[in-house]
Amino acid sequence: SFTDSEGNFVIATAGQGRSAFRIEPELSSYLLARRSPSFTEEFGSRIADGHLGAEIITRGYRIAVPLIRHEKLGGLLLLSAKVAGFRYNSEDLTFLAILGNQIVVAMENAHLYAETLEKQRLEEELSVARQIQDGLLPKVLPASRAFEFATFIEPSRQVGGDYYDFITIGNGRLGIVIADSSGKGVPAALLTARMQAIIQSEARLGKNVNEIMADVNLF
Repeated sequence: SFTDSEGNFVIATAGQGRSAFRIEPELSSYLLARRSPSFTEEFGSRIADGHLGAEIITRGYRIAVPLIRHEKLGGLLLLSAKVAGFRYNSEDLTFLAILGNQIVVAMENAHLYAETLEKQRLEEELSVARQIQDGLLPKVLPASRAFEFATFIEPSRQVGGDYYDFITIGNGRLGIVIADSSGKGVPAALLTARMQAIIQSEARLGKNVNEIMADVNLF
């Protein structure tokens, strides 16, 4: 039995699928306090109909090994009666306690591995966003007798939504675009790319600034 994203305990049994149950608070406290394999016959009045403890008894499980992560009950290793009919002895309980600890370590390693993969995915996404952003910025600045242009962007993180551009408006006038897209990463970079294409397309039609911005706001 393990917990799902909603905090329910899921009992997975071969050939019977999975069923989710809320654990009784009193039973949860009991297992956390014991921190060792427990006979289900000791659950007593701590169980309630329709909850995990009652379901464990109904299904005939005899031993429940608490799997504790970060001082929370992350799951249970459930065992039915021995095939030979013998009762679990102290050596069995010691072995199950060690096995439970090993399972918790494996769960923690799996969690850390998943976090590492997610971090790598985010770093790759930010790298793509940075490439998109760098590709949008003008490589050559306009030349003018009246002005000298210089630009500089330093994102607070690997990538930001900052954007600037120089466009030619009607009658040879120069338009300067300075913007900051909402959000971060690839979505913000793609939004900026879309806006750049729209603005440049509208400017090529010889529209003035008011007309360009009015049209941009329609998209």
